[in-house]
Amino acid sequence: MHLPRPHQIALMSLVVAAACKESTAPSTYAPQAAVYWIEWTATVTPSQAESLRVSGGGVSCASVVWDATVSGTQVEVTAQVHNLNVPCLNSGTGAGFDTVLVLPRLQSQSYSLFAPMADVISLSPTERFVGYFDVGGPPDTTTHFAGIVTLNLDALGCWRAQPWSASPAPRLAFAQAPPLGAPSSGRWAFLIGQLVAGSPPACGDARAISASTLEVDVTPTPQ
Repeated sequence: MHLPRPHQIALMSLVVAAACKESTAPSTYAPQAAVYWIEWTATVTPSQAESLRVSGGGVSCASVVWDATVSGTQVEVTAQVHNLNVPCLNSGTGAGFDTVLVLPRLQSQSYSLFAPMADVISLSPTERFVGYFDVGGPPDTTTHFAGIVTLNLDALGCWRAQPWSASPAPRLAFAQAPPLGAPSSGRWAFLIGQLVAGSPPACGDARAISASTLEVDVTPTPQ
């Protein structure tokens, strides 16, 4: 019998982000690339390429080389900024580029995934654990994801999340309504979850969000 691992059990956690961040350090320009959105499948084969799909940002006038390194059972997404004099990208949604990372050959086991995710307030990179995936084992093509989204409550009373990136940019409903009040509409949030089959309770979408982590930015809106 195949028993689910503890991390496969969805648990919603709602975290209130700090309202203000200040730094007294000297101001220097040190461009850092951050992941705005990352997707992967629950299970990959040992030889499968194109396993991590990344939308990044934070450096609009440079080129960024993304990579995935492995240490034991941890896979870490990394970014190196190069060529600061390249033409600036013009993207109104934040992400100026997408990339697909080819994983190195991995053993058949479970791996934890870390990435320099964009902070929900500053958008600067913060190293975070974003989930797990298996190599080998029973096939599971469930899409897992993590990233920055905007939250909106539509006219039907459905909560929807839209990734803050050029691609992908769907507006997906939550399979289970998150415990949010109307003031949360239009705010940014950091979301970790997976895509599940939608149904009428999920506002009619063919696919819906099953969230495991939802951190909402409650920074007061300027008057």
